[in-house]
Amino acid sequence: MARQTLQCRDLHIKCKVVLTNEKGEPIIDKKTGAPKVGWQAYGAQPNRSAA
Repeated sequence: MARQTLQCRDLHIKCKVVLTNEKGEPIIDKKTGAPKVGWQAYGAQPNRSAA
């Protein structure tokens, strides 16, 4: 819920995604061996374009 004191509050929907390098390969955490996960704006997918 937005606070009553704020006049305007933008809603940013984000999703958890696997972080990738320039080649598109997942970035692996050296300590755990698992791919690193980060937040990205929902719908902002670099390989998709509006037709």
